[in-house]
Amino acid sequence: MNKKTISKNKIAFWFGTEAEILKSFLVILKMREQGYSPIIISTGQNDLNKSNIVVDYNLEPDLVINKFINKKLPLNLVFWFFSTIFFHFFKIRNYIKKNNIEYVVVHGDTVSTLMGAIIGMACGVSVIHLEAGLRSHNLTNPFPEEIDRIIVSKIAKIHFCQDSTAVLNLRNTTGEIINTHGNVVCDTVDLLSGAKSKILNLLSNEYALVTFHRAEQLLVKEKLEMLVGTTIKIAEKIQVLFVLFEFTEQILKKNGLLNLIINHPNIMVTPRVQYAEFITLMCNATLVMTDGGSNQEELAHLGIPTLIMRTHTERIDGLDNNIILSKFNNSIINKFLDNYSELIRERKIISKTPAQIVADHLLCLN
Repeated sequence: MNKKTISKNKIAFWFGTEAEILKSFLVILKMREQGYSPIIISTGQNDLNKSNIVVDYNLEPDLVINKFINKKLPLNLVFWFFSTIFFHFFKIRNYIKKNNIEYVVVHGDTVSTLMGAIIGMACGVSVIHLEAGLRSHNLTNPFPEEIDRIIVSKIAKIHFCQDSTAVLNLRNTTGEIINTHGNVVCDTVDLLSGAKSKILNLLSNEYALVTFHRAEQLLVKEKLEMLVGTTIKIAEKIQVLFVLFEFTEQILKKNGLLNLIINHPNIMVTPRVQYAEFITLMCNATLVMTDGGSNQEELAHLGIPTLIMRTHTERIDGLDNNIILSKFNNSIINKFLDNYSELIRERKIISKTPAQIVADHLLCLN
């Protein structure tokens, strides 16, 4: 590869949430190995500098646009999104021009992803989408992620898809479509799976990892009660480590369900942990129950029996293999709990990693 094919500051990675940078940072590291240091722009949706990974791997943003501070109400995120675009656009445009940025790389399906695509297009730079082509084919679930992805796919010039299904979903889309044969998060999981965990030393040899945080589940009482009820069912079979998000805690408390979790003798509750430790806890779990889409990708790679507590998923990773989509159906849930040991799979081994495939393509851009 000709290392002079691109200039140092030609590509900028655009992140908003911690999850985006955690899933993508190995692409940046692999580009640095070739002598290139792409710019990192943060929208400010999350404070990325609070992540140990960001600090440990020198991933601090070169530019933070507009810190999102008031996170108590979902509508505040909408206000932050539009105010950031309208009041900070010229600052961003000037920064892009000053640093000779020609490509903006966005990841996934957050409001920051959408913001990066819109601003990139408005500034006349080419938008590159990592984790492109995922679809649930339901505009309201997950919301607004499904809509975000559809809009970004209309804007992006290069689409990095993790599998052939994602490629097929973009069959009517313009631009270059590249199959990475896996999600870049697989690289991250392999790198971090040996991270230390003090919590792990307090757990039984066999335990279930449980976490849920998505608003479309928590704000529907019937689904919330099923989430709690299923957690308790699991705790009757095996020790449960319950990773409690702040938003989840608020909703459980408001609905009088929190004590059912924290007072259960076979449930250990911990606040949200750093990502590296969470990966270690997943790697050592006997089974996992979660509503996270990224968790589905991580756990499909690890081969751990997993119950996804959602009605729809935009991912095919591990489905009907080690991953079971609950659809909030009691018969599906009970079948999983009775037979989860039969779903254990070998950890996947990837010859050429998705992050390397992405980095190689980015380094060859003209």
